[in-house]
Order: sequence, then structure tokens, then C-alpha cells
Amino acid sequence: MYRSFDKGDQWEAISGDLTGGGAKGNVPYGTLTSICESPLKFGLLYAGSDDGLIHVTRDGGENWTRISDNLPQKLWVSRLQASAHERARVYVSLNGYRWDDFNTYLYVSDDYGQNWQRIGTDLPAEPVNVIREDPANENLLYVGTDHRVYVSLDRGKTFQTLGAEFPDVPVHDLAIQHKTGDLLIGTHGRSIFKANMTNTRQLTAETLAATIRLFELGKRKWNKNWGKKPAYDVAKDPEMDVWFYSKASGKANWSVKLKEGGPVLNSGVVECTVGLNKFVYTLDFVEPALKKDMDTLRSTQKDPKKMPQAEKADTGKYYLQKGIYTFTLEKDSESVVQEFVIE
Repeated sequence: MYRSFDKGDQWEAISGDLTGGGAKGNVPYGTLTSICESPLKFGLLYAGSDDGLIHVTRDGGENWTRISDNLPQKLWVSRLQASAHERARVYVSLNGYRWDDFNTYLYVSDDYGQNWQRIGTDLPAEPVNVIREDPANENLLYVGTDHRVYVSLDRGKTFQTLGAEFPDVPVHDLAIQHKTGDLLIGTHGRSIFKANMTNTRQLTAETLAATIRLFELGKRKWNKNWGKKPAYDVAKDPEMDVWFYSKASGKANWSVKLKEGGPVLNSGVVECTVGLNKFVYTLDFVEPALKKDMDTLRSTQKDPKKMPQAEKADTGKYYLQKGIYTFTLEKDSESVVQEFVIE
């Protein structure tokens, strides 16, 4: 392994040969295939090879220790992942398809690789190409195999597929954009996919134990052109994504009100599946509630005359005006509420 402190202009070797020395054959190998530096500790480095060896150094390469002797041997080290939550924790994925071994090899260590515990035992027999730990939620793991992406909410005890819409395709790399919460998925032959995991990060043990949980709704900017028909196009509704978790499938009732109270502005029923759900609310309200809603909302404004008048749009609907509202979701006698703002 080599290291540079000047953006690659000069390099220094910080290790000897960390592989088995190279194997002869049609395609000779003996190469480092995965390296990872701990985000928590400078100089804590891991290196894995295509002939199954893994080494660790805690002093920037002065001393290296082999930590793969208790793992399956001679497999390709497809990925090493030093934890962003625990300094001594490290994950490794091994790939054996070059030996016609299609088992799933995933391991975690909490003591710098001295002892390993196998995880992902419920995954199907598919070669694993990459494992990633979510930088915001230590229990959230992502795995890419030769067939799809899997997600664990309990640090690898159990896994589930990312989504039914994702194609059956080899996944060769995963990258997490920490600030935006986006998971970027690099595939073999099907381009790049992006999935936002912001709400998945909130699937904690407490959330998973709840009957239903409604996530933060945030803010929307009011626009006078909501529902108006533009030239050469059709009139469209504004949209607000309502994300929620449901412990069981079935129906849930939703309703929208002003925060200050008043009549129900809109309501309906949404079908729930087990797990994370998304409902799209089009920010409209029913006409019978219009007058009472406007009177209540106008009374909360510093200058009521400056408040926009609600008018029927080209879609035939009325849309919410500037204000603070509540969205309520009810299922199996449990009710959850979140505020949202239209600025």
C-alpha cells in the first residue's frame, strides 16, 4: 500500500506485500482489492486482497497484523468498511464466485478484526460485491450482490430487499451522500440508481415497535400557479410526499386541518403495506370547508387584506393558502400528527 500527503505528487510505501504473493495461471492474481481508512481514527487502515488476506494497521502503516486467519480462505475480499460509529468495528464482504462458490459471506468485528461474527445469514446465496454502513444510523447496513440491493435495520441480523422495482442486476458499488441521505447504486449494465434513505434512517427500534409513525413533513412554498394550465401542457396539482411507517398492512385514515383548529379541510383513506409507505397529498381542500377555513386563517394574519384569496384552479380544485396545518393519520385506534407549513 502507498500513501501520499500531497494529492498524489509523491508516494511512499507504507507496507510490504499484503497478499499471498501472487497465484500463477491464466489470470494471475495477488492484488489489494479493497482498502479503507477509519473515519474515526487517522492511521487506522484495513487492506484486503483478491486471495483472501486482510491486514490492519493502527499506526499508519508502521505495523501490520493479519486478521483473516479465522475467516474462509482464498476468497476475494470484495469490500472492507471501517465503522463511522465504533472505532474498533469493521465489516467485510468476501466473494467466492471465481471458485464456483456462490455462498454469501458477510462478517463484522468489534475488536479490529481479532474476532469475526457472520451476519446476513438470511440472504440468498449470491456473491457479495459491497457492504456499506450508514453514516447516520449504525444499525442500517446496505449490501450489493450479483442480483440486487439488500438493507438491514438491525446491523446485519436480518436483511430485506431495497424495493420491488429495483431490477435483477449485479450491484458493484454503493455510495452514500451523507448530507442529502441519498444512496447511489452502481450496477453492471443498468446505469446508476439513486434512492433517498432519509426516512429509512428513522426506522429505529422505537419506530418499528409502533403501530404507525408519521415522519416530518417540512415546508412548501405557496405558488399562485398551482393547478393553472400552462401553455401546451395540462394543469397539474402541487404535491407533498407524506412518508409513514406501518407495522401491518391495511387501511389508514388521513385528514388535514389548520393548526388553529376549524373544520377538516380534506380527508381520505390510504392503503398501507408493512414497512415504509409514501402517500402523495396534492395540497387541495374540499369546497364546503372553504369559507370557514378562510375566515379562521384570515383571523391569524397580521394583515388579512394581504392574504391571497383562494380561487378555483383550472384543475377544478381549491388549494391550501399560506399558513400552518396539521396532517393526521389514524390506524388501528392509533393517531399520529405532524405539522406542515405553506410559506
